[in-house]
Amino acid sequence: TEANKVSEGLIQPKYDAQSEIYPAILANLKTIADEMAGGLGSDDIGEGDFLFGGDASLWQKFCNSLRLRAAMRIVNVAPELAKSTIEEIGQNASRYPILSESSENAYLWWQGSKPWNEPWADDALSRDDYGPSNIFVAHLTKMEDPRLHTILVPANEDGEYRGYENGALKAPANLNSISRVSDMYRKDLFGFTPFLKACENYFILAEAAVRGWNVGTTAQAAYEKAVRISMDDNGVDAADVDTYLAGKGKFANTLDQIYMEEWVALFKNNCEAWSLHRRTGFPKEIQTSGEYPGAYCIYGTDRNDVPFRFPYPDNEYNYNTDNVN
Repeated sequence: TEANKVSEGLIQPKYDAQSEIYPAILANLKTIADEMAGGLGSDDIGEGDFLFGGDASLWQKFCNSLRLRAAMRIVNVAPELAKSTIEEIGQNASRYPILSESSENAYLWWQGSKPWNEPWADDALSRDDYGPSNIFVAHLTKMEDPRLHTILVPANEDGEYRGYENGALKAPANLNSISRVSDMYRKDLFGFTPFLKACENYFILAEAAVRGWNVGTTAQAAYEKAVRISMDDNGVDAADVDTYLAGKGKFANTLDQIYMEEWVALFKNNCEAWSLHRRTGFPKEIQTSGEYPGAYCIYGTDRNDVPFRFPYPDNEYNYNTDNVN
C-alpha cells in the first residue's frame, strides 16, 4: 500500500501482511466482478489482449476464476472468507461465470520467433537433458493415467517411462534412460504458457463440495468435469477418459484424490502447482521419497521439502533493508 508513492516521500515502502493482502485482492476482484455483471459494455480491448483476443466475456470469467483461486489459497487461515467467496460464485453461475472448458484456458500463446519463442521449445533447440520427475512418472504409471502418453515420451533406451530425481546436482549416467516431455510441450515454438486452466476451477469447486459447502454442484460432478477438461487439455481421447474415471480415477470423495488430480492437471503451470503443495502438502512423496534434498544437496540432509518462499529481490535487501528485516 506504500508502493509508488515517491511523490509523497515514501521511497522505502513497508511490506503488507498476507492477512491484509488476500482480503484486498478478493475485494478488488469482487468490485470488478460486480461491475462486469452489470454489463460488459462495448469497449474494444483490441489486439493488445494476448490472453483472450479482445473477448471481454472471457475476462469476466477469468476474474471470477481468480477469485476462486485466491479464496481457496487461504482456506486454512481464513476459512470463512474462503467459504463465502466460493459459495457466492458457485451459487451464482450466471452473475459470476468462470472459465469452464479447455478452449477458454487463460493461455499466453507465443509468437514463435526469437526472442519470442515458447521458452520450453526454445530451450529444446539447444539442449535435451531435461526429464520429468520420478514422483510424476510413478504417479501417472500407478494410476494408469492416459495423460502419461500425451505429456511424456518413453526413454529412448528401452521404451519405458522413467523419471529422474528432482533437483539432483548430477545428470543421470545415461540420458537415454529417462523420459522426455512430449512434443506438444517441448517442440512447439508457438506454444503456450498457462496463467489459469479451466480445470482448476472445478477442482476448487470439488474441494469446496467435499468440505460441505453449497457451490451449486456435487463434488463428484465437479471432480469429473475437472478431470475431463484436463484430459482434453492434453489431447486424451474421450473413451480413454471414460475408462480412467471408471477405473483408478473413479471418484473417491476425498480431498487427497482431488489434490493429486489437481497437481497432475497443473502440469506446466509450475508456480500454481508449487502453491498447491505449500497449501496441502500433496504430493506427499515430495517429503517421503527421500529425494528432497536428495543425495547431492549442497545444504546437507536436514531438509525434506521444496522451498516455501521466494527471496526478496536483491535491490530490496540493498535499499529497503529495514523493511526487509
